Amino acid sequence: MPEDIVPIDDDELLYRRISVLSGWCDGSQVSPPAFHPQKHDKSGISVFRARFRSIESAATGPSPDGYFVAVLCAGELRARGIQIEPQPDLDGDYDVSHAELPQLNTGRKKSPEIIQLKAELIELAMKRSVEGPFKIDAGGAE
Repeated sequence: MPEDIVPIDDDELLYRRISVLSGWCDGSQVSPPAFHPQKHDKSGISVFRARFRSIESAATGPSPDGYFVAVLCAGELRARGIQIEPQPDLDGDYDVSHAELPQLNTGRKKSPEIIQLKAELIELAMKRSVEGPFKIDAGGAE
């Protein structure tokens, strides 16, 4: 790991944004597709580190209806065997808050292990919290 990449501590909180439009979360329940690798998740699904980004900022994205944000704890993920890696270099853009869960990537999305990992992530998200929905307009968070 390069020197300028800050390791993820076990007590760090991580944010996984879930589009309201997707229907994968209603604030009280999260469904497995919320943690399913999409075509762009070649090296793992994205999460954001609370150490470097607010929950409102993590909820910013292209979905016009906004996002729910699942809050996860790095140590709880690791205790269940879920890997987390800082991944600040995003196609030439540098975002120190970005990290990935490399076991959940497009190359493995049909793996039986993925079903178990998604179930673990849902359980951990529901145990801690799912916040939102956040709808971000041109002027900032609502």
